[in-house]
Amino acid sequence: SGKLMLYGDALDYAASGIKGGSIFIYGNSGDYTGGKTNHGNVGIVDGFLYVKGNVGNNSIERMRRGNVIVEGNIGDYACNDMLSGTIIIKGKIGKIFAEGIKRGTIFTKDKKVVKEYNRSNDAEYNFTKFYFKEISNVIGQKMFLENKNLIRYYGNTNSSNLSEVFLFKL
Repeated sequence: SGKLMLYGDALDYAASGIKGGSIFIYGNSGDYTGGKTNHGNVGIVDGFLYVKGNVGNNSIERMRRGNVIVEGNIGDYACNDMLSGTIIIKGKIGKIFAEGIKRGTIFTKDKKVVKEYNRSNDAEYNFTKFYFKEISNVIGQKMFLENKNLIRYYGNTNSSNLSEVFLFKL
């Protein structure tokens, strides 16, 4: 484990195959960020990735575990074949998002992501308060999300998909 901080833009394949630790990119990141599969056929195995700007196409592919925060937009074919983990995307999402996802949690404001999911009740989600507090400590800034601003979706029409999506109401 360790911590890498990059002040500026990253090229293609940044954070690919990360197996622990934290990577902070204070700029944009290219295609295949955390996503070009390694010899074990997985992208991010574990760890934390924070991108202040936009992320390119084919990123966060086959993520096994970990946490990813994208402050900007994410490109086409992102988060495909995700096995588990948590992703927060504050910006817009490109075409073909999270295709083949198995498990995991996605926080987004992009409504097109929840088209094939069922809306849950309006219960309070105790873990999100703790989760956002911990993430805020890691990135050194307060997350704008709160329980009252989240709508949970679950049960994608694909029976092998056990993921959940939290849509933030802004």
